[in-house]
Amino acid sequence: MMTKQALLENVLDMWLTQKQIETIKTGWKAFYENPMQYKNSVVIDMVKQFLKEEA
Repeated sequence: MMTKQALLENVLDMWLTQKQIETIKTGWKAFYENPMQYKNSVVIDMVKQFLKEEA
């Protein structure tokens, strides 16, 4: 079983800090809860853009 962090990193294809994970948890709750549902979708680009803007 993958950890939530490993799952998010796998779907987003990037390393995440704890702060970024918390940001996803609050800003992208549906994605955080079930990241595999969004694999290979436009949502991935949207989450990545969101993380860049929050940095």
